Amino acid sequence: MWLTNEMKDQFQIYDTDSHKIMKPNLDAYMYFPTNQEVTEFDDKNPYVSNRKIFEGSVQYNFFEETKLKELKESIHKLNKKKPKTNSPIFNANIPDSKLLRFLQAASFDIRNALEMITNHLEWKKLLDINKISDKTKEILNIGLIYIHGRDCRYRPIINISAKMFEKYKNVYTFLEIKIAIIYLLEYILEHLLIPGQVENWDVIIDCNDVYITSIPTEIQEIISELQNNYPCRLFILYLVNLSGNLDFLWSSIKPLINGITGNKMKLLKISNTKEIFTYINPLHVERKLGGKAADLTQIYFPGFILGQDNLLEGEKKSNILIDIESYKKLVKSKTKVAHCSYLDTMPEVVESDADDESDKDSLDSGKESGDSENNSI
Repeated sequence: MWLTNEMKDQFQIYDTDSHKIMKPNLDAYMYFPTNQEVTEFDDKNPYVSNRKIFEGSVQYNFFEETKLKELKESIHKLNKKKPKTNSPIFNANIPDSKLLRFLQAASFDIRNALEMITNHLEWKKLLDINKISDKTKEILNIGLIYIHGRDCRYRPIINISAKMFEKYKNVYTFLEIKIAIIYLLEYILEHLLIPGQVENWDVIIDCNDVYITSIPTEIQEIISELQNNYPCRLFILYLVNLSGNLDFLWSSIKPLINGITGNKMKLLKISNTKEIFTYINPLHVERKLGGKAADLTQIYFPGFILGQDNLLEGEKKSNILIDIESYKKLVKSKTKVAHCSYLDTMPEVVESDADDESDKDSLDSGKESGDSENNSI
């Protein structure tokens, strides 16, 4: 594929208008999840609880704190066993939010969580996302995987085309495709989320024009790797425009996923995409998927996000979002909220941020970004 200068620029300059429209809008910063949206805790069986928000001002419950303590003690013991000349397997400063994500993905089994973290660290060594090749740029501009829209709670939507995957799977190696996917996900973590408020993403896999009797092995592997290396990031995954027997298709995926992830997956037959709009305003979905947005046909990276009309029909902003004055009070009170760049020009917010540099650090510390150290996660 021939890359235009405009395409190349999108990977070198993150201050273009194309990147700016991808970032959370002002409304997204005014959205604070309800208690139920933060976590679904099961008192009778806490091992199957499902937390979705891990950062910001959220408070972990006693069960989570207990398990975190156990995991940290196990990490400390493992690090002590390592020869002093070697770096520890685990960074001692891993944020609790990251540890808890792996714990929940491992159903709070300490041994399984340690294995997941170890595998993740080895996995990151193989994939150097900081060195982006022309092939990665190409893959992110052929329509195989791209970002389009946000759902009704400002979560970015990742679109994957099974048709484009089939078309190019012999042009690019699976490792090259995987690296491109990781690059896109790291971009989302760094630029599109709000710690403590918007921490998840949606995925739509379009299987139109691809007759499948079972989910392709490569897509199965992608789903598996996403849940293992980006635990508790998926809000919902739609496989749409499916042909064939859905029960049989589901049986090809089920062994690869844990119970919580399985509950987040929806299989929809051809011309039956209405369920997508349970969480997504049709204005944020392309027409080819039954939405009202124009289909994206070129320069897929960084993607396209409409900067308005995220809420569903009938929802009122006053019932979902706080007002700007309430947000400013949160900042003044030193509540751990993400920094909203849209309010930088307001003197009250600027002054409160400048009061204590340590507080600014605490606000920014929750940002998920690609770690440069091999022993971090």
